[in-house]
Amino acid sequence: MHLTPIIRVVDDDRDLLQSLRACLSTFAWEIETYESAEAFLAQTDLDAPGCLILDVAMPGMKGTELQLELKRRGIDMPIIFLSGHGTIAMAVSAMARGASTFLEKPVEPQKLREAVVLAMSKLITIERETSVARDARARFDTLTEREKEIARLITKSLLNKTIADRLGISVTTVKTHRANVFAKLGVKSAVELTKLLVLIED
Repeated sequence: MHLTPIIRVVDDDRDLLQSLRACLSTFAWEIETYESAEAFLAQTDLDAPGCLILDVAMPGMKGTELQLELKRRGIDMPIIFLSGHGTIAMAVSAMARGASTFLEKPVEPQKLREAVVLAMSKLITIERETSVARDARARFDTLTEREKEIARLITKSLLNKTIADRLGISVTTVKTHRANVFAKLGVKSAVELTKLLVLIED
């Protein structure tokens, strides 16, 4: 699995690609450049983390069309849009679909670097949240079906006796399952349990 974040730049202007690569070379991240959206989709590893600097208007697939294609594939990659003739409506639309920011050409190097840092920060946050959710799901999967059932009932603020009556078991059995649930999931209260279930089942 590719763990090093990649800054991907897609623009049909070859000279601009070289200029952007030089501008971004101060970062420790890898840099990939593509002259079309089609080349990007064919050559990059979409599973590798990173951000995308994307020209809006290009021959063939447009930048906004590539954004939609990535969403269709379930790829949540921070996108920095570049445009020499962007409109407010276009920027609003791109941002509504999840773009990190929208910069007009010619791009000021410092603004671009700041946008990349912000995009990568968002990526790190997403990766962290995904990792936490994955860990929580793995712990939840260690529960028995009865424990999962009781865990969900606990999040509804039901008393042990109410849970026992609903499931047709003794209060002592509910307490035992409750203790097992808390121990396996590493939570100490019904509030913590509720937060964990929201994280993995929302």
